[in-house]
Amino acid sequence: MTGLFLEEGRATYLDEIQDRYQETLASSRAFVINQFGLSAFVWEGGAYRPRTFNFYLFPRLVEGQDKRFVCQASSMDFLARCGFDFNKAIYDGIGYMTATARDQRLAFVDRPQRERSEVLVTKPEDKAYVEEVVARVTGWMQGDAPTLDLAGCNAYQRLLQYQELRRPQFGSTDGPGFYVEKTNGEDGSLPFLRLTRATANEVAAWEAEQRQQRIDNIHKAAGFAAVFEAMRDSGKPAIGHNLSFDLSYSLHSYAQELPPTWEEYKALVGRWLPGGIFDTKLLAAQLPQLFEDTSLGFIHDGMLKGQLSERLEAFLTGAAAAGVENGSMDSDAAGLPVVEHADGYDRYKGVATEAFAHEAGYDAYMTGAAFACLVRLYEAAQASAAGAGAPGAEQQPSLAAVEELRWRINLSRSDMSYAALQGDDPQPDRSHVFYLGGWPEGKRVLGGDIVKQLAESGLGQLRASLVEGGIAALLEVFDAEAVPGAIEVLQARFPAWSVQPYSAYSDKRRLQREEAAAAAAAAAAAAGARRGAGGNKRQRVDTAAAAGAPMAATPGAAALGGAADASLFNRCRIM
Repeated sequence: MTGLFLEEGRATYLDEIQDRYQETLASSRAFVINQFGLSAFVWEGGAYRPRTFNFYLFPRLVEGQDKRFVCQASSMDFLARCGFDFNKAIYDGIGYMTATARDQRLAFVDRPQRERSEVLVTKPEDKAYVEEVVARVTGWMQGDAPTLDLAGCNAYQRLLQYQELRRPQFGSTDGPGFYVEKTNGEDGSLPFLRLTRATANEVAAWEAEQRQQRIDNIHKAAGFAAVFEAMRDSGKPAIGHNLSFDLSYSLHSYAQELPPTWEEYKALVGRWLPGGIFDTKLLAAQLPQLFEDTSLGFIHDGMLKGQLSERLEAFLTGAAAAGVENGSMDSDAAGLPVVEHADGYDRYKGVATEAFAHEAGYDAYMTGAAFACLVRLYEAAQASAAGAGAPGAEQQPSLAAVEELRWRINLSRSDMSYAALQGDDPQPDRSHVFYLGGWPEGKRVLGGDIVKQLAESGLGQLRASLVEGGIAALLEVFDAEAVPGAIEVLQARFPAWSVQPYSAYSDKRRLQREEAAAAAAAAAAAAGARRGAGGNKRQRVDTAAAAGAPMAATPGAAALGGAADASLFNRCRIM
């Protein structure tokens, strides 16, 4: 990724889930994924045999799409230190856009050309330019030269050229028409339009070729969206490690524009990854007796490279002992599943973790392998608790063992134990949190200063986090006995400030979000109404006098020789 955090958007410990989502939403819109790892785990012959892919990605220019994105210096430095090949990403990276944008562009290919408003030609030099274009095209049509190259020009002059070439005066009832192509000039010269004389059949064939080329270009530019659709259509669960940003970036890049609210986002996740989501960091955190460190490298190497072998063996042996005692299994201890790279997918076979760590493909493989082993450990823990034996290494681990953790993802720097992508989110107890605000905007107040001023207040250990752009704070009181009288103490110490329980602050934030959503909906409705009423269309202006040629107010219904014939316009095709 080209970055993770916008400078003004870092999460705080007491953020609500919608606040957290706003952070990931802003980051997803600002930064891009430049490398995507995918490892498909298949159970074959008593072992998992993953097929792992490492994709370089880069947004491609097509049909007016020219994506802007931000680069965070620390992220780019990190990628460089990890050996990321920036040239490969830019020159050879797979293009992408959202599936929604791709489908809209494909639908637009066959959409009838929208009636265009006429450009008012008033300047003498523009009138002369139009007259020159009309004269050149008229003279060419009266001859037999197969092509005509108009002079290279800027975008505005090219617009005037297109406007004149669409006029029915350049059609003919008994002679060939022509089609028009924009051609890039050589050596940095201005682009120009090339007219090619053609029969109706030739025009139709050229149009079909151009249409297919546009479709092919859209699919090529959309590129990686097809991979993400295949992931969706497989119905398989998606596994990630601490994947909040990975998930939001992927959906924003390959599925569709992210919605404004957390609840809408949860619905979007369910539609695009119907097999469910598992977070290996969250799974490992539920087994603190095995993993004091839940980083991906630690849990992977601990389970698959033997660095935690003694600890894991004792854990699994204990589960087996419970089964033996219960008479449900033999004395053999349960084992971690075997994970071996599939034939032909040997890039990461036998490599040192540090050699490929943070290459997206290797990280995807490590995540999948760690998940397979974690599921087995959960099976063993559940079997031990039930007095039954866990299955052996040759048996495929069952997702039923971790079903409770499906759709839950890790939240860092938060008192929320997880975020729920389906169902209700956990509600942390914040009865010990108080809102302090009301100092003048522009006055510099630091959380540490507030805590110092309360050092002798009898409230005990405190922590203050600034909110609302630094003009208010949330104060945590960790001494349970001090919580009931905290508001009185704070009001006495800061009489000019507003002091409220967290619940009042939360209600205020909820009301602010609802008002903002209503205002945004009203603005969108008003904009739609203006578009529907044609409020942004310019008046059509007859410029025939300027061009010295007959025309009508509506293209395709011109008066040529006194007869209106819409078919004449169809003899000329411009794409």
